[in-house]
Amino acid sequence: MQGGFEFQSRQRERRRKANGSACIAVFWEVAMAALLLWVRARYFSQDDVMRLVLLILAVIDAALMIPILIARKQRIKEIAGGEEDEAGQY
Repeated sequence: MQGGFEFQSRQRERRRKANGSACIAVFWEVAMAALLLWVRARYFSQDDVMRLVLLILAVIDAALMIPILIARKQRIKEIAGGEEDEAGQY
């Protein structure tokens, strides 16, 4: 019975790490998009081309959260399926 507890403990730790890294990555992307929008509002109130460039960069930066969350979901599925433990047997 202890082996099952150890397996669940490893899974819980791997899920925690996967969630933590995804949260940090999403926070980073949000912070960078916010910074770009702040720079756009603060320093380029008149230059339309630069405002557009910074807006596009902020949108691209924010859109990068989608692949991060997709990768997190796939990683959680791998952990739940025990793929790492199966691969470790070989």
